[in-house]
Amino acid sequence: MAGPTPIPAPTSYSLARDTSETYFRSLHLKSFQETSRASSSAIVRRVSWNALGSLIAASGTTTPNGVHVIRIWNPDKPDVKYSTELRGHTQAADSIAWDPTLADRLVSCSAGDGTVRLWDVRLRETLKILKLTANAAGASGAGNAGNQTASSLKDGAAVEGATNLPQLCPLLVRFTPDGRWVLISGTQGRGIYIVDAKTFAPSENGSNGVLEVSNDSDVTCATVSNSCSVLAVGLSSGAVKFYSFDTQTGHADPEPVWTMNAHRTGITCMEFDQRGQFLALGSNDSLVSIWDTQELACIRTIGKSAFPVKSISFSFDGAYLAVSLEAADPVQIIHVESGEIVHSIGRTSAFSVPSLDWHPLRYWLAFGGDPTGLKILGNLEKYGGSRGGR
Repeated sequence: MAGPTPIPAPTSYSLARDTSETYFRSLHLKSFQETSRASSSAIVRRVSWNALGSLIAASGTTTPNGVHVIRIWNPDKPDVKYSTELRGHTQAADSIAWDPTLADRLVSCSAGDGTVRLWDVRLRETLKILKLTANAAGASGAGNAGNQTASSLKDGAAVEGATNLPQLCPLLVRFTPDGRWVLISGTQGRGIYIVDAKTFAPSENGSNGVLEVSNDSDVTCATVSNSCSVLAVGLSSGAVKFYSFDTQTGHADPEPVWTMNAHRTGITCMEFDQRGQFLALGSNDSLVSIWDTQELACIRTIGKSAFPVKSISFSFDGAYLAVSLEAADPVQIIHVESGEIVHSIGRTSAFSVPSLDWHPLRYWLAFGGDPTGLKILGNLEKYGGSRGGR
């Protein structure tokens, strides 16, 4: 496995508002399809760029024989024969996240099979498996053939015999910005399970690594600030709780330092911008709110749809925010400072809600949710994939 890879410094170029509409209209939409025909089996649930922007992961698809895979695409090569399959989950992966410090390490979870998996993408191997439900699928790894048994995995890959693990169906996984810890939350869960990113050992929270967040609301999303000092947790009540976080131990203070009632209905997604200046929240009330992280004050509310917000992503410079909505509403690109929609990307289907993610260094936006598979808005053809352009 490769050693830690530092995150490259973002380009100093930032697209001005007055040229943004023309620029985004000039970009091309490229499809990364597993088959030549549109199919519900090709619908991507989650997309995520690695820290270098050299690979993009897409989860939720199945092979023609019904095997659930996480597919790793090279943005230079949209032909499926150049992609990599990670096999091991017996049900669709609900969430995926790249290690911010290692270009080839990925974590995923599936509520359907009750497991969290740590992957070495370069070797196509499962490094660790955390089984969080009594009926979790047996420990099987990725490998080239996709049918490894627990005994054929790397030493210690399966977390066997672990005691006092929380019983939940894992629905969300997320690395802390320094790559030390993984946050896990599940369906109808009232807490956040925090584990070591390399060993899956529980953090120093409660009796089993769980931070108890609420007695009457479900945890819907969570993230850690860029400084790794604050854990933010969104709830089904529309509230957001902020906890002091120690990244050396993974410990969060049991009592929040601040609670704000941000929306009238449940928080669906949240993200800090790369500069740490803003926190964006999406909600079931169809609104996106943007908060100043120093004052914890809402500086802007955006929303012109009747449908819930399901996914948000800041551009590398924090100047633009991409937003996806339920149903067949277009993906929107919003200028953060003005709150204006500068570009919309039409969708072909309301079958699935698109997940989206900006490239870490370029104005290239990846999203899923349509039966034609993964799509990337960018100038990949002109500048040669992830290696150039803006």
